This record gives sequence, structure tokens and C-alpha cells, in this order.
Amino acid sequence: MGQRRDIPIGIIYSQAGAYEAIGRTALAGARMAIDEINADDSLAFRFVPHVRDPEGQLDLYARAAQELVRGEGCSHLIGTITSSSRKEVLPVVERAGALLWYAFPYEGYETSDNVLYLGATANQHIVPMFDYVLPRFGLQPYLIGSNYIWGWEINRIAREIVAAAGSEPVGESYLPLGDTDVDHLIAAVEERRPDFVLSNLIGPSSYAFIRAYAELGRRNPDFAPDVRPIVSCNLTEADIDAIGPDAAGVLSTAVYFNGVEEGTTDSFQAETSQYCRRPSQCFVGPYTAVHILARAIALADGAAEPDEVRRLATQTVFKSLYGPICIDPKTGHSHLRPYFGRVGADGGITVLHRAETPIAPDPYLVRHASERAAGPAKPAQPFHLKVVR
Repeated sequence: MGQRRDIPIGIIYSQAGAYEAIGRTALAGARMAIDEINADDSLAFRFVPHVRDPEGQLDLYARAAQELVRGEGCSHLIGTITSSSRKEVLPVVERAGALLWYAFPYEGYETSDNVLYLGATANQHIVPMFDYVLPRFGLQPYLIGSNYIWGWEINRIAREIVAAAGSEPVGESYLPLGDTDVDHLIAAVEERRPDFVLSNLIGPSSYAFIRAYAELGRRNPDFAPDVRPIVSCNLTEADIDAIGPDAAGVLSTAVYFNGVEEGTTDSFQAETSQYCRRPSQCFVGPYTAVHILARAIALADGAAEPDEVRRLATQTVFKSLYGPICIDPKTGHSHLRPYFGRVGADGGITVLHRAETPIAPDPYLVRHASERAAGPAKPAQPFHLKVVR
């Protein structure tokens, strides 16, 4: 084969700020995939990564995207973690006709022809999680979130799920992004004695709350993890490594946990260890995005035009660490199989339940909303809870 063509791609993940541990893991996943693509001599192209670090500052994301698209000639951007940062980048890629590869779970209620969503949406995380939790622990949670889009929207959906089951939360509180002053949250939870706590906190806020809640459980057995657990849609191995032993007993949902991946090999695990302590959803999402981008470009005979890449990416079933993955051409969201697990004392996650097959994306919860006429819903079998909107 002759000389390989260079294709610039942009990467936007914060390596500092309120969610730096997640951002560093995400960048590591993208870098590992790029290294694998560039080592594959059968491909007629290689990726040239251009990395930007907005340091968790919201006003720097659009600038970073503009630098990558206009200055570096990147028509594909891998990146952003929070919905707030994604929405800063979205107008940039839409104006430029570029494509953003977004690989993190989020609340849904968005579609764009310039975004491919490779992370779970609400019907693939909180809905199946509450299907599992409500019948086992009760119908009265306390809802806690970081004070931005993710926290607001996931708690809103949680309220609707609980209302559909004929109940309501016993409380709802928010923390500024990055705030670690959680004493008042612990006091409120102890006073109101919910059946469980839904935590939509991220980064150091989440770490501080989980540690404080673990201390509450040691002081008061009524708040032990097997009695009144914390449940989360966004806690991963990257966070557990930062929290330490106090994460034991937290219940979490994700489309990937370390050790449950499809067709993994010892060589993959060994290679991963060169990039991060252990893979997590935060690592595998960007890793998968880069590989699907490369495969779509290869199908296009080396052409990287976003419209053609998107067309091919949404018409092909790809092998991945998630198992076979396909992207819906109408919404740009992925079919994904959620897992539900408990964090152990060693920091590993034991799977308690998994979907039998990948779940089709429903980013606007349309299929659930269409069931309003059925009246108030009761907790249903796993992965089929009705949501009244």
C-alpha cells in the first residue's frame, strides 16, 4: 500500500475541573483507539488527533470546537461529557457541517443530524434501573443532582416514573457543579428516610456525598447499603477508583462494566492497562466512537465527509465491546444493552441484572408517553416500566 492519507480529528475532553477523572479516562480511550487505527496498515488513512482541554469551563468549549473545525480542519469531533458542554459545541458543528461523536449517557430530548450519540439515553438507563429498584426497595426516593441539565432532567424523569407507580419522592436537592459541601444533604436524607437515594451528582460532588453516606450507614444501620442504597445512572469504575472503599454497596447502571465486555481478550486487557487503570464506560465510549468512525471511513473508501460517514455509520452493524451496535438513522442514537450492578468491597461491579438484548433508543420517551391512556402504571417487569408524561 502507498502512503496513507492523514485525517485530522478533534478531541475535546476536560483534563481539569469538576469531572477531570472522567475526562482523563475518556481521552485515554480515544487515544488507545487512535493508536490501534494508526497501527493498522490495511487502512488507507491514519488519524491525526488534535486535542483541546476546556478544563471544565463551559465558556471554553465552543472556542475549542471552533479551533478544531476552522483552524485544524477537523470535520469529526470526539468529545464532550456533560450535556451543557455538548450544547455549547452543537451550534459549531452544525454551522460547519461537521460531526460530533458523543459517547456518554445523557438525559435525551435532543437529536441533530450533526451528532451521533453512542451513550445511553433515558430508556436505556434510568427507566430500566427504576424497573429493578422500585419493586425491591420502595417507591419513595430522595433525588439529588448536580445543578445543571443532567441533574435536572434525570430527576424530572425519576419523578415521572415514581408518579406512574403511584408515589412521589420524599425530597429533591441540588449542588453546584464541583461543590463538596454535602452535610445538609446527609441531614435531609437522614431526617426523611427515603427508600433509596438517586444520586445524579458528578465528579467531586458525587465522591463527597458517597463517602459521607457511607459514614452515615456505619453510624446508623438503617442507612446501610442493603437497606437504603444509593443508586446512580452515571457512576463508573473511573469514579469508584477515585472514591475508594466507601463506594461499596452503591447500585449503578451502565452499558459497559469492566469484565462483561463481548469477546474481550487478555491482550486487550493488557493493552488497556497502558492507558488507564481499568476500562470503564467512560473509556469504552470514546474508544468505540473512534473505531466506528474509522470503519465508516473505510467503507467510504477513505472519504471522511461527515454526511457520507453518518449515512454509513447508521446503516451498518458494528462489532464493539458493547456487543453488536447499530445506530438509528432517524435519531442518531444507538441500540444498547444496559447492565445493573452493585459495587463490591474490592471496587469491582457485580452484575445483578442485564437486558437480554440491546434496547432500541427512545430519546424522547415517545413509546412510554404513548401509553398514557393505560392510566397510572405499576412497577412492571424489568425494562418495560411505563412512564406517564
